[in-house]
Amino acid sequence: MQKSSVFMVLCIGHIIGEYFLTNKYIVKKKDKKKIFCYCLAYIIPFIIIGMLFYIYGYNIGKICLECICIHFIIEVIKRWIENYDIRTNKLPINVTNVIYVCSLIFHILSFFLIIWKSSILVYYFPEYIIKPIPYLLYFLCIAKPANITFKILFSAYQVKPESEQEDDNSTKTKNGAGALVGILEQFLCAVFIVLGQYSAVGLTMTAKSIARYDQITKNPAFAEYYLIGTLYSILYMQIPLHRITDSGSNGSVFPVVTEHFSASSDHVFL
Repeated sequence: MQKSSVFMVLCIGHIIGEYFLTNKYIVKKKDKKKIFCYCLAYIIPFIIIGMLFYIYGYNIGKICLECICIHFIIEVIKRWIENYDIRTNKLPINVTNVIYVCSLIFHILSFFLIIWKSSILVYYFPEYIIKPIPYLLYFLCIAKPANITFKILFSAYQVKPESEQEDDNSTKTKNGAGALVGILEQFLCAVFIVLGQYSAVGLTMTAKSIARYDQITKNPAFAEYYLIGTLYSILYMQIPLHRITDSGSNGSVFPVVTEHFSASSDHVFL
């Protein structure tokens, strides 16, 4: 296992602790008990990672501890800036968006520097453990992190569909249904892209558009927000696909899977 694989493992731990085990971006007001639960939830994935490495004879406890400390330092700085903006209201920019983007950049750079200065160059692990790491990181990235990132960066454009603004409860959509649809959509599109079935991606987008047809045609603001979300979803899937996974000799990010389906690719989605 090269340092790049260890870096991806640490990113997996961060994503699981930050996005899946906590609801930090949903809960606005936090008391001391919630802060303690958040800290504990974030630490759990790194404890598991450290134990897995220790089983194979490698002690990366110091690396995991450094990652945890860096994360909490960034969180403290973020909280201070947010509280300062709330108290003074003097900052001329959208602090939430800028802080979120800067936080992502600082986390990536910090984890990279921690791994880069590590004295151990290579970790020897079985192949069945190393191979799934890029795939796991990719599918984790396009799940909940994608939805949370979109809500934060494009909150200014968010418009509720008319069905959610009406008083009739029978026409209202369920809370979280849109986020779930987005996750399933990105998973399906990612699988189709991996298999080289790009036309099926269009079918997925069409199916989603049909479900929102009335809102799109009657509410121009929602139509624009819907289009932004769709384009963002496609772009978000492509970036980690080409940055995280390794390219094969035939130009595919998943050469084994693509080769298996290449013979029948013209007939799969007819």
